[in-house]
Amino acid sequence: LKTVYDYVLPVPRIRNEQPANLRLMNRSDLHSAFTKINLWKQTQFSRIVYIDADIVAYRAPDELFELPHAFSAAPDIGWPDLVNTGVMVLVPNMGDYYAMLAMADRGISFDGADQGLINMHFKHSLNRLSFTYNVTPSAHYQYVPAYRHFQSSISMVHFIGANKPWFSGRNASHGDTPFDEMVGRWWAVYDRHYRAQESDVQPSYRQTSGQRPSQGIVDATLASAHPSTKLPPGSDEAKNTSQAYIEQRADSHGLVHVETP
Repeated sequence: LKTVYDYVLPVPRIRNEQPANLRLMNRSDLHSAFTKINLWKQTQFSRIVYIDADIVAYRAPDELFELPHAFSAAPDIGWPDLVNTGVMVLVPNMGDYYAMLAMADRGISFDGADQGLINMHFKHSLNRLSFTYNVTPSAHYQYVPAYRHFQSSISMVHFIGANKPWFSGRNASHGDTPFDEMVGRWWAVYDRHYRAQESDVQPSYRQTSGQRPSQGIVDATLASAHPSTKLPPGSDEAKNTSQAYIEQRADSHGLVHVETP
């Protein structure tokens, strides 16, 4: 990893020891989602743009680094009126870190995961990003007119839930619905940035160790990479990893982008 990333920052895994609400969502796999609050501990960076590992970026969202707010996130799909923690812009500080760590220690999160905890902590001070920064496609609900109208504005697509493109396979993208198109886009990125590495002995771009998003979060933590790094959206090698890494302004996928002071 040190040959690929500018910074490798191991962080402790934070488990929810009171997972009753996770079971209500049938998402016991999110037992370590509280690990995400380690982002606020990275005070060596002035601002972080965090992107979940199950997101495919259509373009680099560098303008998010210019936002003046301490915390920004895009709306979650459906009810209730929350933000989704798959894409976040935040200013690291120990005050927020310790406050959320105390909540995690007591299991305070209405959904048992990071999203409930972070929404509760920032409920009076969050800035909402456009939904186009965190489009969450669903095979069950598709607002096709909106997709066709706003398609050119989409910055990132977030495959929420347990059904990921790498689990459903290529056949899931053979239809003509918006969901099929987005899954096809994920596989196109995978083929362009990862499959070529399997056949190239010395690829012309820097390759990763094969991180795989687990449980719809970086399961892991944070990372940092060179701005020109092109990375795959997922692989099999890090399925059970407890590490996480922070990633610096890489126009890539499933990474954390950071800005140094």
